[in-house]
Amino acid sequence: MAASLWPDQVAKLSYHDPETYGLDPTKLPPEALARMAGNRQTLMAYAPEMTDPTLAGRLARVTAPTLVLWGEADQIANPNYGRVFAAAIPGARFALITEAGHLPQIERPRELIESIWSFLEEVGD
Repeated sequence: MAASLWPDQVAKLSYHDPETYGLDPTKLPPEALARMAGNRQTLMAYAPEMTDPTLAGRLARVTAPTLVLWGEADQIANPNYGRVFAAAIPGARFALITEAGHLPQIERPRELIESIWSFLEEVGD
């Protein structure tokens, strides 16, 4: 889906707060626009459908402790995708990052890191 959208549409769907974190392509230099176009072409070449029909089978073979984190406002791949991924991984845990969309590492990096550290401390080595 995202590959067929304009950058402002992707920002609206990707971020809890697109006004703060979204990019305005009209304000970008030509070099940045060229990189974005190249990224889009690459994405369309290797993942035009943005799906992987073999993923579910591979997830079932994961044996490492797993935390699936998802932005609660993600409209690119809504949180139900994350729940399904977590359910497919034996023993995995699912958690939402509030006030975050598809890119919680940008919108809520502290909460993301804290969630990861907490999980790692809990599961230990």
